[in-house]
Amino acid sequence: MLYLTENQVIDLMATDPLFSGAVDALEEGFKAATRGEIATPKEERLRVVWPPNAEVRPYEKDIRILPAMVPGLDVAGIHIGCNAYGHHGGTSFMLLMDWTTFRPAAMICDARMHNVRAGGPTGIAVRHFARQGAEKLGVIGSGGIGDVQATVACGQCPTLRSAKVYSPTPAHREAFARTNEGIGVPRPFIEALWQRELAGSAAMVRIRFVAEQIFNQTPGPDAGSPL
Repeated sequence: MLYLTENQVIDLMATDPLFSGAVDALEEGFKAATRGEIATPKEERLRVVWPPNAEVRPYEKDIRILPAMVPGLDVAGIHIGCNAYGHHGGTSFMLLMDWTTFRPAAMICDARMHNVRAGGPTGIAVRHFARQGAEKLGVIGSGGIGDVQATVACGQCPTLRSAKVYSPTPAHREAFARTNEGIGVPRPFIEALWQRELAGSAAMVRIRFVAEQIFNQTPGPDAGSPL
């Protein structure tokens, strides 16, 4: 059975610094899901928290289990993510199994890859919906997922030349810039104007989301149908 450590996975990620391959794979996965070619739980995941019945994040402890069957790739997989809040602890790994025999094929540590799973779909949106020749990018949030969103946006829209990011913490904005410079985002992106704290100022922008229609997001034949 293949075993990949976190450092080995990070080294592999560095071979595709704009995550173009991940965006391609995610798009094909979404298409396969809408065709009913991927099986996942209706609830998406199983989550166990401590203390029992806790309903407000952050949980003191939590375990998330996400299984899937993907015969088109000849695999089934189980992703397990665990957090120990306040102790800088946690685990994130993927167990892959052969589709025919369900024998274990690989165990992959994937804490860093979580950001690609969560932020990578932004690349699909940029690929299909960004204005042609767009030069400015806006990012809300400066964490690891925001890093990936900025990266895949630049990969899918090479005309981007400047950006603004919103984060209420200056140190987070600066870390965001340093991180993105290291993974291949164009230098002009890093030299862009970083948005300052806006709380209480006339420049505060408030966004209100209104759900005009709700759609089924469960992968399968009914995905995308109105609820």
